[in-house]
Amino acid sequence: LGQGTPTGIPRPRRWAGWKLTDERAKHSYTFTKTTVPADGSMTVTSRTASGDLKWTSTNIWNNEGDTAYLYDGSGQLVSQKRG
Repeated sequence: LGQGTPTGIPRPRRWAGWKLTDERAKHSYTFTKTTVPADGSMTVTSRTASGDLKWTSTNIWNNEGDTAYLYDGSGQLVSQKRG
């Protein structure tokens, strides 16, 4: 998730309504009008990291071994990746 779309996720062109959360769902990001690039990957970042989509200016991935969870528009867990 941190370095692009994980293997096994269907690559919809639009991710509106999909949600990305951290391990304890303390932080969440809901995609709006986001389109996945033609190569099928995107990097979602926080704080000062660079990437395709800036989640927030605060540090989200600040724990060693934090896990990111990706949910589709219906709330079903689609992927998870431990960082």
